[in-house]
Amino acid sequence: MLVIDLRLIRFEREQKILIMKNLFIPLLALFVFSCKDGDDAALFNNTNETVFDINIPMSYSFDRRTTPVVVAFYGNKEFKGKPAKSENLYMVEKDENEKEKVVEDYNTTHLNLLKEGNYFALCFIDLNKNGRRESNEPIEYFTSKEHPKKIRVLKESRRTISFDFDL
Repeated sequence: MLVIDLRLIRFEREQKILIMKNLFIPLLALFVFSCKDGDDAALFNNTNETVFDINIPMSYSFDRRTTPVVVAFYGNKEFKGKPAKSENLYMVEKDENEKEKVVEDYNTTHLNLLKEGNYFALCFIDLNKNGRRESNEPIEYFTSKEHPKKIRVLKESRRTISFDFDL
Protein backbone atom coordinates (compact mmCIF):
# COMPACT_ATOMS: atom_id res chain seq x y z
CA MET A 1 0.00 0.00 0.00
CA LEU A 2 2.82 2.40 0.78
CA VAL A 3 4.41 1.80 -2.66
CA ILE A 4 1.17 2.70 -4.43
CA ASP A 5 0.86 5.93 -2.44
CA LEU A 6 4.41 6.98 -3.38
CA ARG A 7 3.70 6.33 -7.07
CA LEU A 8 0.51 8.32 -6.83
CA ILE A 9 2.32 11.22 -5.17
CA ARG A 10 5.07 11.14 -7.82
CA PHE A 11 2.47 11.01 -10.61
CA GLU A 12 0.57 13.99 -9.15
CA ARG A 13 3.77 16.01 -8.79
CA GLU A 14 4.80 15.28 -12.41
CA GLN A 15 1.33 16.26 -13.60
CA LYS A 16 1.53 19.58 -11.73
CA ILE A 17 4.96 20.34 -13.25
CA LEU A 18 3.67 19.45 -16.72
CA ILE A 19 0.63 21.69 -16.29
CA MET A 20 2.81 24.57 -15.05
CA LYS A 21 5.19 24.20 -18.03
CA ASN A 22 2.29 24.11 -20.48
CA LEU A 23 0.73 27.25 -18.98
CA PHE A 24 3.85 29.28 -18.20
CA ILE A 25 5.40 29.39 -21.68
CA PRO A 26 2.22 30.49 -23.54
CA LEU A 27 1.45 33.09 -20.86
CA LEU A 28 4.99 34.48 -21.05
CA ALA A 29 4.78 34.62 -24.85
CA LEU A 30 1.42 36.34 -24.67
CA PHE A 31 2.81 39.00 -22.33
CA VAL A 32 6.06 39.58 -24.21
CA PHE A 33 4.57 39.77 -27.69
CA SER A 34 1.49 41.77 -26.76
CA CYS A 35 3.45 44.86 -25.62
CA LYS A 36 2.88 47.52 -28.27
CA ASP A 37 4.14 51.04 -28.75
CA GLY A 38 3.27 53.12 -25.72
CA ASP A 39 2.73 50.16 -23.41
CA ASP A 40 4.85 49.60 -20.35
CA ALA A 41 8.28 48.47 -21.52
CA ALA A 42 9.90 47.92 -18.12
CA LEU A 43 10.36 44.24 -18.92
CA PHE A 44 12.55 45.11 -21.89
CA ASN A 45 14.77 48.06 -21.04
CA ASN A 46 13.40 50.04 -18.10
CA THR A 47 13.55 53.29 -20.10
CA ASN A 48 11.60 55.62 -22.35
CA GLU A 49 12.46 54.75 -25.97
CA THR A 50 11.56 56.60 -29.19
CA VAL A 51 12.44 55.05 -32.56
CA PHE A 52 12.37 57.27 -35.65
CA ASP A 53 11.84 55.65 -39.04
CA ILE A 54 12.08 58.25 -41.81
CA ASN A 55 11.90 57.69 -45.56
CA ILE A 56 12.78 60.57 -47.91
CA PRO A 57 13.34 59.46 -51.52
CA MET A 58 16.49 60.67 -53.26
CA SER A 59 14.25 62.62 -55.65
CA TYR A 60 13.98 65.24 -52.87
CA SER A 61 16.87 67.54 -53.61
CA PHE A 62 18.65 68.82 -50.48
CA ASP A 63 22.02 68.34 -48.81
CA ARG A 64 21.34 65.38 -46.55
CA ARG A 65 24.60 65.92 -44.65
CA THR A 66 23.93 69.49 -43.54
CA THR A 67 20.18 70.12 -43.85
CA PRO A 68 18.28 68.98 -40.78
CA VAL A 69 15.15 66.88 -40.91
CA VAL A 70 13.23 68.13 -37.90
CA VAL A 71 10.86 65.93 -35.92
CA ALA A 72 8.65 68.09 -33.71
CA PHE A 73 6.30 66.98 -30.92
CA TYR A 74 3.33 69.15 -30.02
CA GLY A 75 0.93 68.95 -27.11
CA ASN A 76 -2.06 69.65 -29.39
CA LYS A 77 -3.34 68.06 -32.58
CA GLU A 78 -3.59 71.43 -34.32
CA PHE A 79 0.24 71.73 -34.10
CA LYS A 80 -0.10 75.27 -32.75
CA GLY A 81 2.49 77.15 -30.72
CA LYS A 82 5.99 76.07 -29.92
CA PRO A 83 6.75 72.34 -30.03
CA ALA A 84 7.14 70.62 -26.66
CA LYS A 85 10.25 68.91 -28.08
CA SER A 86 12.03 68.84 -31.43
CA GLU A 87 14.95 66.82 -32.69
CA ASN A 88 17.23 67.57 -35.67
CA LEU A 89 18.19 64.47 -37.65
CA TYR A 90 20.43 64.14 -40.69
CA MET A 91 19.91 61.62 -43.48
CA VAL A 92 23.38 60.08 -43.21
CA GLU A 93 24.69 56.85 -41.74
CA LYS A 94 28.20 55.58 -41.15
CA ASP A 95 29.37 52.41 -42.84
CA GLU A 96 31.67 49.79 -41.34
CA ASN A 97 34.69 52.04 -42.08
CA GLU A 98 33.05 55.01 -40.27
CA LYS A 99 32.57 56.76 -43.62
CA GLU A 100 29.36 58.77 -43.95
CA LYS A 101 26.91 57.94 -46.70
CA VAL A 102 23.64 59.67 -47.53
CA VAL A 103 20.49 57.56 -47.23
CA GLU A 104 16.83 57.77 -48.06
CA ASP A 105 15.76 55.44 -45.23
CA TYR A 106 16.92 56.56 -41.81
CA ASN A 107 16.28 54.74 -38.55
CA THR A 108 17.53 55.82 -35.14
CA THR A 109 16.65 55.27 -31.49
CA HIS A 110 16.58 57.94 -28.78
CA LEU A 111 16.36 57.18 -25.08
CA ASN A 112 14.45 59.43 -22.67
CA LEU A 113 13.74 62.01 -25.39
CA LEU A 114 10.18 62.77 -24.26
CA LYS A 115 8.67 63.44 -20.86
CA GLU A 116 5.49 61.68 -19.78
CA GLY A 117 2.46 63.04 -21.60
CA ASN A 118 0.52 63.01 -24.87
CA TYR A 119 2.00 64.32 -28.10
CA PHE A 120 1.33 64.72 -31.81
CA ALA A 121 4.27 64.58 -34.22
CA LEU A 122 5.28 66.06 -37.54
CA CYS A 123 8.48 65.99 -39.56
CA PHE A 124 9.80 68.57 -42.02
CA ILE A 125 12.89 69.18 -44.10
CA ASP A 126 14.33 72.45 -42.78
CA LEU A 127 15.58 73.78 -46.13
CA ASN A 128 16.54 77.21 -44.78
CA LYS A 129 17.99 75.69 -41.58
CA ASN A 130 16.21 78.12 -39.24
CA GLY A 131 14.59 75.45 -37.03
CA ARG A 132 11.06 76.64 -37.85
CA ARG A 133 8.54 75.11 -40.22
CA GLU A 134 7.95 77.27 -43.32
CA SER A 135 5.18 76.86 -45.91
CA ASN A 136 7.66 75.95 -48.70
CA GLU A 137 9.29 73.10 -46.75
CA PRO A 138 8.18 69.49 -47.29
CA ILE A 139 6.24 68.16 -44.29
CA GLU A 140 4.78 64.87 -43.13
CA TYR A 141 2.54 64.16 -40.15
CA PHE A 142 2.54 61.08 -37.94
CA THR A 143 -0.41 59.25 -39.54
CA SER A 144 -2.08 62.31 -41.16
CA LYS A 145 -2.73 66.00 -40.64
CA GLU A 146 -6.50 65.46 -40.64
CA HIS A 147 -6.37 62.54 -38.20
CA PRO A 148 -3.12 62.74 -36.23
CA LYS A 149 -2.45 59.83 -33.92
CA LYS A 150 -1.89 60.68 -30.28
CA ILE A 151 1.44 59.45 -28.97
CA ARG A 152 1.17 58.38 -25.34
CA VAL A 153 4.45 58.55 -23.44
CA LEU A 154 4.86 56.82 -20.10
CA LYS A 155 7.88 56.82 -17.81
CA GLU A 156 8.80 53.39 -19.16
CA SER A 157 7.47 53.08 -22.69
CA ARG A 158 8.47 52.75 -26.29
CA ARG A 159 7.14 53.97 -29.60
CA THR A 160 8.06 53.96 -33.28
CA ILE A 161 7.37 57.18 -35.16
CA SER A 162 7.35 56.74 -38.96
CA PHE A 163 7.36 59.41 -41.64
CA ASP A 164 7.24 58.61 -45.36
CA PHE A 165 7.88 61.49 -47.76
CA ASP A 166 6.38 60.09 -50.97
CA LEU A 167 6.21 62.37 -53.98
